[in-house]
Amino acid sequence: MLILLLVVLIVSLIEALYVMKKCVDLKKQNAPDSEYKKLINNISPVFTITTAISIIILIISYFVI
Repeated sequence: MLILLLVVLIVSLIEALYVMKKCVDLKKQNAPDSEYKKLINNISPVFTITTAISIIILIISYFVI
């Protein structure tokens, strides 16, 4: 179960670092607010799916162990 929790944590960390890198890149380009909104709109389905999968995995692992 610990390994599973670590994998979920690592995936979440990678997602957060990816968004941070993209935001820094937009900041360097002096991008308008619409570009930030476009970035979040493109990434939010991925975050929703990975969050749902993480919760399902954690619930299953809790009841299995």
